[in-house]
Amino acid sequence: MCIGIILRMLIVVVIVLIATRVRCVDINVRLNKITVLGYFHNNPKHILKALHKTGRRAYLWPPPPPPPIPTPIPKPFSGFRSFLPTCHLGFSD
Repeated sequence: MCIGIILRMLIVVVIVLIATRVRCVDINVRLNKITVLGYFHNNPKHILKALHKTGRRAYLWPPPPPPPIPTPIPKPFSGFRSFLPTCHLGFSD
């Protein structure tokens, strides 16, 4: 992939994604791959359609799954404790 094609693809990506929040644009010349990371609030199919019009393949990857919720670890049982109740029943010696 020559530099001109990369620049044209990058211009298309920037124009299409101007209304979105792009976090990162990675260009890999050896793999002929441009990766765009960001938050797409608009319809992502519009982005794919614009990229397909340039004659390139474009795929929308799903977001990564959320991290698992940690389960609380129960405290180990510390043993028995004896409590002596104080009962006042009204008896007097």
